[in-house]
Amino acid sequence: MPNDQKVEEVKHLQQLLDNTANNTDGARISMSLVEAINTAQNEYNQCVNRQQKLLGDLKQKRSDRLSKQIKQKSEECKMWWSQYKNHLQKSINDKINL
Repeated sequence: MPNDQKVEEVKHLQQLLDNTANNTDGARISMSLVEAINTAQNEYNQCVNRQQKLLGDLKQKRSDRLSKQIKQKSEECKMWWSQYKNHLQKSINDKINL
């Protein structure tokens, strides 16, 4: 159940509990209502925790992927620079030896 629905369910059940508590004049509140509220709140909390864990996993995977890409680009730049430097030195040496 999506978070919005779960939030609305918890609010509705809490409102039922409040109305029952205010209108009973000392009568006991239905145990099933209290249990339903508790269950809905637990499900909501589990849902939020799952979402937070998934978000954390996604952020870590993204960070790992970016680190790998940065390392790869760094290696490519080093290789390119080395080749360019060698080419430049060869060109200079060729002109000197003319």
